[in-house]
Amino acid sequence: MPPFAVLLAQALGDSERAWRRATYVVSGVLLVLGFGLIGYDWRRNDAISSGVAIWASIGLLAGLIPLLRVMLARRQPALAMHKPVAAWVLLGAASIIGYQAHIMAYSALPPTRSGRSLALQVAPAIGTRTELFSVGQFRHTLAFYLERPLEVFNYAGELEFGMRQDRIQISNGTEVFRARWQQSHDALAFIEPRVYQELATEGLPGRIIANDLQSVVVSRR
Repeated sequence: MPPFAVLLAQALGDSERAWRRATYVVSGVLLVLGFGLIGYDWRRNDAISSGVAIWASIGLLAGLIPLLRVMLARRQPALAMHKPVAAWVLLGAASIIGYQAHIMAYSALPPTRSGRSLALQVAPAIGTRTELFSVGQFRHTLAFYLERPLEVFNYAGELEFGMRQDRIQISNGTEVFRARWQQSHDALAFIEPRVYQELATEGLPGRIIANDLQSVVVSRR
């Protein structure tokens, strides 16, 4: 792991050159990861979530501190390797904190795997007679948060065996879904984005009421 590599790097020598080289590598990686996570969140979601901003900022700060130590050493050469152990410990601590912070930032990247936020968005559009369909995917948390079963179409995946054991109805192909959709007057469909693009190209009626990048929610009304 990078932190262990930094801590063991002192065995290569206590020279200022080795320490600076290690600092540039560690800080460079932390800065690239931090700005990369923030940029990805902005580009994908047109916004930066608070969790990503906080943790990525901590990771960026951890990457900047060793660089500031290098700048200080350049201005005051007498302090460059005055305490070599302390310099390496600082770099190791920054590496550990920085990588852990970036892991937390990555875990905070939306969309989350949970369907809770999506369920809250569409709940007002669901009546007692509203049919719920899932097309090209099966997000088991949606049924939990909506407290309603979903009829699944065109899904084959690792959850299929368990779904059949729980007697969740699965219909093969989107043709069956299109027929049910045309017949229904009050329904919501949670559709995998690529599948939705295909259906929309074929003229699927309905309007999009929500989208969390994992599912496009279409209303028949």
